[in-house]
Amino acid sequence: MSKKQPLTVEIKNDELVIRMGFETLECALKYMEKNNPYDDLKEDFVQLYSVVEPNELSKDMISTMTKEEEDGSTLLTEFLDTIIWEAIEQGSLGVYNPEDE
Repeated sequence: MSKKQPLTVEIKNDELVIRMGFETLECALKYMEKNNPYDDLKEDFVQLYSVVEPNELSKDMISTMTKEEEDGSTLLTEFLDTIIWEAIEQGSLGVYNPEDE
């Protein structure tokens, strides 16, 4: 893998793998809407932040994703709940619902 690795999602060795390189992370922050608000005085969009230490940002992102709330949930588990449910609503054939019989 390399820092140029684009954002990918794949099934590999019975695992769902989400991967991206540091350059992709830098690009994500650079073009993130929240990071580029419109400045009325400058009459233009202004980038607020840029990545200077991608390894440190990645560690902080991991900490943020896995920080547990009182109920044990994390941003990562909420993300999983959302994408699993969306797949079901889109008609995934990988789940069983006894009400469908």
